[in-house]
Amino acid sequence: MTDFYTNGRGMPKFLRQKPPQTITPFYSWRTALLVLVFVCFQFVCLAQESRDNGALKATESIKPLEIGDEIPEELWEAPLQVVNHPEGKEVVTLDEYRGKLIILDFWATWCSSCIKGFPKMNDLQNAFNEDVKILAATTQELPIVTKFFESSNGEQYNYMNSVVNGGVLKNYFPHTGVPHLVWIDQEGKLINTTLPIDASEKNIQAVLDKKEVSMRTKIDIDRKRPLFLSEKYPDYLDMKFYSIFSKGYVPGLPSGGSIKTNKQGEIYGWQRTNATLSELFRSPFYHLFPRLGIRFNSKHVLFEVENPDYFKVVLEEDGSTFETDKLYNYEIIVPDSKVDSLFDYMLQDLNRYSDYTATIEDRLLDTYALIRTSNVDKIKSSGEETLWKGTNPIKMKNQPISALSDILNGHLDLEFPIIEDTGYKDNVDLQLSKFTDLFSLRETLREYDLDLVPVRRKVKMVIIRDK
Repeated sequence: MTDFYTNGRGMPKFLRQKPPQTITPFYSWRTALLVLVFVCFQFVCLAQESRDNGALKATESIKPLEIGDEIPEELWEAPLQVVNHPEGKEVVTLDEYRGKLIILDFWATWCSSCIKGFPKMNDLQNAFNEDVKILAATTQELPIVTKFFESSNGEQYNYMNSVVNGGVLKNYFPHTGVPHLVWIDQEGKLINTTLPIDASEKNIQAVLDKKEVSMRTKIDIDRKRPLFLSEKYPDYLDMKFYSIFSKGYVPGLPSGGSIKTNKQGEIYGWQRTNATLSELFRSPFYHLFPRLGIRFNSKHVLFEVENPDYFKVVLEEDGSTFETDKLYNYEIIVPDSKVDSLFDYMLQDLNRYSDYTATIEDRLLDTYALIRTSNVDKIKSSGEETLWKGTNPIKMKNQPISALSDILNGHLDLEFPIIEDTGYKDNVDLQLSKFTDLFSLRETLREYDLDLVPVRRKVKMVIIRDK
């Protein structure tokens, strides 16, 4: 009988069978590693997305505080990254100052008026050391703020303890412009938002003594909407014409202007806020003078008024106080069919609403003309690059010669405008040495065969008169 295990061949069956072939995996160890890295990356991304979504939901859940609201507990306990802490801390909470009057001073490294106000805020902190905490705050990131405080412009302000990455604070106390002060009283209530002008020893002491305080509340206004327009104005209404002219400073608006443009890039809306009458009256002529073939500058204005000082606003050295009774707000909006007449309407409004009128007239004036003194071309641009540096010394590359007269009109303390009279058509390259007066300027201009010469000429001027 044949042995089952030998199959009659004298060798066990399982030894005579061919060994199974080695199966090669469909991926190598390198592929496996890549898969593992990919899975880990996906896990990290999902975790980050989860954290980001959580942060977004947390931000969305923050309700901006209004005057009279109590500071919520989550804000008291929120960690705030800081620089220049007197004890060297890198993170603080508002809870550390609970029971004191807290003034949050929102600022930015590019805000000169914010920075000029630092000494005043530091003096106030020292005056009320035990009862008040003045904490600067910026939404800018740590490297930017650190670089500022290490710079020649910022190192003198290293005494200012400031929050950085202060987005959480801004979510609770939203604002569009800085400086912006937030006042939180000893009971933990938001009692006001103001400009630095209202941060005074008198007002701080009144808050500490729980007395009535007279401060102007800064409520930021959305400049994308028509100024002071009711929020109930329905969007479906087609605003055809709109203009407003008001006297007085508005804390919730920055000092400056903005425009509104249609799809074709045409200006149909223009506004200027917290501006002097001089600024308002000059503005339309930057657009009206080019129709006459003339580049307008501020020296094209003559004030034939009883009190020319009314057109000037005097600022304090720290930039925090000014003559608010000399400031105005103006806005105009026209339909697309009237965009070509926008600045005509603007001039008409200013002449109608204010106590003054402005007209364009020819005046025979003693002035200066920018001329060439030879036919040797020492100013033609190489065209390699474009540069415009209007400070003193002046540097220009690949610029029209008219740009030089514009710069000089801004620099020189002359009563009447400098007239560009070279007749030069090409762009120019110029690098003028630093000058201190008309004589030294003429010296450096002569290096390029240019000069400023006195002339008596009829000049288009804006004449502003009392009504």
